[in-house]
Amino acid sequence: MKFGKDDAIRCLLVLSRAVPLDLVEGQFSHIETGDLLLAAALHGDDEIRSRCVAALKALPSIGPKMSPSSANAIRDNLQRLGVSMSDAEFSKMRSSAISPQRDLAAARRRIASFFI
Repeated sequence: MKFGKDDAIRCLLVLSRAVPLDLVEGQFSHIETGDLLLAAALHGDDEIRSRCVAALKALPSIGPKMSPSSANAIRDNLQRLGVSMSDAEFSKMRSSAISPQRDLAAARRRIASFFI
């Protein structure tokens, strides 16, 4: 069985507890995942908003491949929620991204660390 980005994104969405589980079974790009989390945050209470921010911060660590438009969309979604991230901070997150295809367990641990 092949594991990869979809499994890592599914893990992120489940840990966020902000997206209905029936939606978690789909396949989502980084941008689509970020938009799901933004929508949940904008319509949720403070606790959901906090979990969505954590998930949006974790999303760039799923990689290493992410298009510049995906990166910009994630940063924009964080800014809409009042969280600014410097270029250096974002670059650091991206440079330490873990490939779920190479080590899904490490990718899942990294994602979970944003929720602890």
